[in-house]
Amino acid sequence: MKKLQIHLASEPGIYAQVFLFNLVIFALQYTGAHLSGSVSEHADALHILTDQVVFFIMIAVGVLVYNFKERESPIRIAGGVLGASLFFFVGIEVILHTLEEFRSGEHSVLGPYMLLFTALALALNWLQHTLLVTAESSSNLTSFDLQGHVQIDMFKNAALIAIALINSVTEVPYIDIGLGLLIGAWLLWRGGVVLVRAYALFQKTQKTA
Repeated sequence: MKKLQIHLASEPGIYAQVFLFNLVIFALQYTGAHLSGSVSEHADALHILTDQVVFFIMIAVGVLVYNFKERESPIRIAGGVLGASLFFFVGIEVILHTLEEFRSGEHSVLGPYMLLFTALALALNWLQHTLLVTAESSSNLTSFDLQGHVQIDMFKNAALIAIALINSVTEVPYIDIGLGLLIGAWLLWRGGVVLVRAYALFQKTQKTA
């Protein structure tokens, strides 16, 4: 968390732009999902929004720990449980929404709409990547794993573009359904990882109490 605070203090403009772009990417992909009917783009939009909210939870935890050092462990545990709960809630919603579309038997994707909005999102991901490289070149620190998140988002958007191209020339929706389920499972996995870490910290505090 100290690394996070140092970065925000040294390059606040760059990181503010990165997070603003995340909100714009969410809006693009949510709109694209609505217009195209893509469940995978819908899932990825919610994934991006969830990451953004969890990041702000991390900032809140850091601020609280800084001001209430004697309560550091309970604060971090509570933040972990809250973040994990959010991942679980969104992951379940994504999976249920995707399965509902699959069971309807009427799922279809308008490839051109999906392609347009996903390509715009990928362009913004690339701009985020460029901004983070600039931040890292001016500091000996790494960008607290933001670079890894952006690269994963770029990979997912590239996969979404491939799906959009396939759906532009075929009427097979199962790839879109499959990727939607994978993103939902990924959210559940991340929630599990966060919860396990929070539980490990809880166990540690019980042993030292």
